[in-house]
Amino acid sequence: MPKKKNANNYYNSVEGDGDGGDEMKTDWRSIMISNIVAFLGSVTMSSITPTVWPYMKKIDVNTTENLYGFIRGLYAFGNVIFSMLSGYLSNKASDTRLVTFCRFKDFNDTFLH
Repeated sequence: MPKKKNANNYYNSVEGDGDGGDEMKTDWRSIMISNIVAFLGSVTMSSITPTVWPYMKKIDVNTTENLYGFIRGLYAFGNVIFSMLSGYLSNKASDTRLVTFCRFKDFNDTFLH
């Protein structure tokens, strides 16, 4: 008799290759958490980035657009490096909680300090 699937369950079954022994589960809770983290990261970028150039001009009137471009490029490069590093560490630890905690901490530090 086939198993009855629960629509309220976070884990949905995906049938394997038909030999009866393979069954994979999708952790929808984990997918939702990663989407929330990505959303918070985009909120951080969209609310902070537009204010940086006027702030730099206010602090130092002699600052150039080249310096601003260099800082933005360095920030993007740092995101690439640390995204790869956090993905590697998550795979090694088989756990995403530490990376998720660090992203929430980054979000809180940005808006609360």
